[in-house]
Amino acid sequence: MSCSELTICSVSYQSRFCLELNWALTKELNSRDDLAWIVVENTEGQLDERVPSDDYRFLVVEGIECNRSGDGWACKS
Repeated sequence: MSCSELTICSVSYQSRFCLELNWALTKELNSRDDLAWIVVENTEGQLDERVPSDDYRFLVVEGIECNRSGDGWACKS
């Protein structure tokens, strides 16, 4: 991924379909080719809604592992 004038950052949790639609719309409405799109992938396992790490449209970064505990759990880094 090269230096870009525009960088879009998204966090994905079972959102592959939505990201694909957003990519298509962004490309349709913008003539620029110098954008970078970073996706932090938080979908657990190998579900179909996970953005694959080799998708040429996105720089996919693995999210952090989540430790679920208690009634109101949150992810810890």
